[in-house]
Amino acid sequence: MSSTDFLTGAPKFITTRFNSVHKYVWQTLFSEQIIKEKLIKKKTKAERRKEIARLKSISEEASTLVFLFLLNKFFLEGAKAAKQAVDTFKDLNVEGFYIGGNYFSERNDKVIQGDEISQQLLDTIQDEKAKNLVTHSNYVYEILNEYKKFI
Repeated sequence: MSSTDFLTGAPKFITTRFNSVHKYVWQTLFSEQIIKEKLIKKKTKAERRKEIARLKSISEEASTLVFLFLLNKFFLEGAKAAKQAVDTFKDLNVEGFYIGGNYFSERNDKVIQGDEISQQLLDTIQDEKAKNLVTHSNYVYEILNEYKKFI
């Protein structure tokens, strides 16, 4: 089972974004020089194929965690911005505001929606080490540095 199975049935813009993240992760983790060094040590074609599969697996897992990290950060930052906006409006004696058909006021469902989606996303991550990387990293490079240890 592939770690990208969560993308099955996802909208094209989501899969496109993931593919961009995956390309970035691959290029960051595996320069052409690193791949050559890894493969030259393998004597047979079968060993080289196995090594390429191992590297792809590392990249796929790292890409998934980076993608989840970015999604989580997006949801949390959205909720933070919504809270700041309603607090600023409240300071101006405005109890709430609409964006489209959505009403934002105090800490109503729309204001905290990003926090709730973030928690639902994190609840789907079963591996505690992976969840810890997603929740406690501040930057993408922190996740990638963890995966560089496996190369």
